[in-house]
This record gives sequence, C-alpha cells and structure tokens, in this order.
Amino acid sequence: MAGEQRGVWTFQCCLAHNNLQNGVFVWLNARQHHVVTEFAAYHNGGWGIEHGAYLNDFDYTACVLHGNAAGGVALHALGREKGSLFDGLLIDAAGQSDFAVSTAHHELAGESVTFSRSRFTGYRRAGVAFRATPDGKPDDVLVLDCEFGGNELWVDPESGPPRNILLRRAGQSEVLQVRRADGGATAQPQWNASSTPVASFAAQSRPVQTPALGLKDAAAPTGRVGG
Repeated sequence: MAGEQRGVWTFQCCLAHNNLQNGVFVWLNARQHHVVTEFAAYHNGGWGIEHGAYLNDFDYTACVLHGNAAGGVALHALGREKGSLFDGLLIDAAGQSDFAVSTAHHELAGESVTFSRSRFTGYRRAGVAFRATPDGKPDDVLVLDCEFGGNELWVDPESGPPRNILLRRAGQSEVLQVRRADGGATAQPQWNASSTPVASFAAQSRPVQTPALGLKDAAAPTGRVGG
C-alpha cells in the first residue's frame, strides 16, 4: 500500500512460509496507527518483515520470524508521530542470514523506532545492523531490554552518523548511546562502533517477553532467486 491511506490495519494470527520473497511487505505512509500481532514467518526467500515506506506508526507484537533468507526485519521507515514499535519478537535467523534486524535507506527524518523485549538468535554477524545509506536520513532506533545469541550490534562504516541509537541489554539498567567507530568515547570493536552511557533515561527496564508459539524446523528452506 502506498500514499495517504485512511484505513487502519489490524493483522492478527497469520502465517507466511516458503514464499519466494518476504513474509510481510509493508510500504505505507500514513498517520493512522496499525497493528500486526501474533504473526509467524518462516523459510521465506526474503525478509520475515520488510517495513517501509518513509514514515508511519506500526506496532508489531508477539511475532516469530524463523529462518528467513535475508533476515528477520528490514527497517526502511521511521516513525511518523508516536513512532513504530517491535515488541516481544522472537527472531531466529537459523544460520540463514548475517543479521536478525537491519536498517535500510531512510527517505525522511522521523520519530524513533523501538525494538523491545525481544530475543535475537541464530544470526551470523550481529543481532541488529545499522546500514542506513549515507545519502538518506540518519538512523533513529532504540534497542531496549532484548536478549542476543551472539554479537549484539554492527554499525556499517558506509552509513552516515546516526541521529540516535540506544541500547539497553535485557536485565540491565545501563543505557548506551551508540555512535560510529570514529565517534570517540568507549570503543566497541565488535560493533564497529563506540558508546557512551546515557545519564538519564525515563523508561524503566522490563523483562523479555517472547511469544509462546513454537515452530519446528521441518519444511525445506526456500532459496533466493539469483543466489
């Protein structure tokens, strides 16, 4: 969907698997608040969720994304008014992709997008990659109270300086502001970044809350066209 649509979307208890491309593809610019909940996507040839276009406000809650070839979530859009939220997700890359979540080109500057109370595992390089292109608007992403099955973050050296990247690990109170590796402060070589503690942050920490839905790795993975 594109343009200023007036409808409000509620997408609940749906399943997408073994598709050639994405499990869900959103390309919507709107002021309304939309909800995707209890969605499962596995063994798709693209992303579990590819979310665009420029500015919108969505809530993705209690979703399971397993073994999708490109990764769990590709984030193009930033928030429009309240910002988008990905809360309580279980993303298991199952060794298929470098990243569980990756940002992409942002056409317009907007409100923060938050990933919270989620678990990221099975990826090859990092849970969340910040790869917004230098000719687009900078990343504005909060990663709060999430668990990781390996390296947490990776900042693309070709991306522009972010507007705001915050990390608070699950079960901890410290909030870190993440910058590019040339941003000074404490070097975080595994992230290709640096970080500084945030003096005050209003939102209290909350426990990880992933969906009860479980998927068995039974169906054959779908390959991507062209490799």
